[in-house]
This record gives sequence, structure tokens and C-alpha cells, in this order.
Amino acid sequence: MEKVGFSVEYIFETNAKSIDEDKFLIELLTAWKHMRTRLDTSDLLFKFLPMEFTLEDVRQIYMLLSERQVDKSNFHKKITKYCVEVPGKLSCGGYRPSKHYKFNLKLGDLWQ
Repeated sequence: MEKVGFSVEYIFETNAKSIDEDKFLIELLTAWKHMRTRLDTSDLLFKFLPMEFTLEDVRQIYMLLSERQVDKSNFHKKITKYCVEVPGKLSCGGYRPSKHYKFNLKLGDLWQ
């Protein structure tokens, strides 16, 4: 990584056997970088989830993609405004059953 002005530029080195493989890997890494920057400002996170999910599923996917730890309660407060609870659906994976949710994009929101 190299800091250029206010942004961080990534320098990619690959061990590809041909120029085509090298181009493909660089395009893939560039797409990965772009996806990580759009994670907080778009509904991209919900594209990796099934139609019904728990808030813990969302948090785990977010931490996996962003490669950073988040506080559970603050993250759930942030995410619940984009989710609608599915009535009568619970999953038991721990001490207390988890509610299931569906993604609901609000009109006039940043994620449109």
C-alpha cells in the first residue's frame, strides 16, 4: 500500500504465468477494492444473503467482507432500519432464538 494524497493506492504484484492471467488477477483485486469501499454506502451487503436472514448473519458477512471487527449492538441498530421482521420465524442457534428478517429498501434513502 502507498499513501497518495488523501487516499491509499494498492500496488499489486502477481505470480501469473501469462499476461492474461495477470490482467485477470489485477481486475479481480480492483473489483474487490471497489466492493469494499461501497460496502457502507450501498445495499451490496444484502446481495450475499438469502431472502430471510438473522442480524447475526448480516454482521458476520459484513465483518468478513470489510475485514474489521464491529460492535454487535451498534451494528444491529444501524442495520435494523433496513430490515423487516418475518413474523413467526425463529432459528435456535444459541441461548435465545434469533428472529428472521427480510431486506426492505426505504424510499428516499441513501442506498437507492
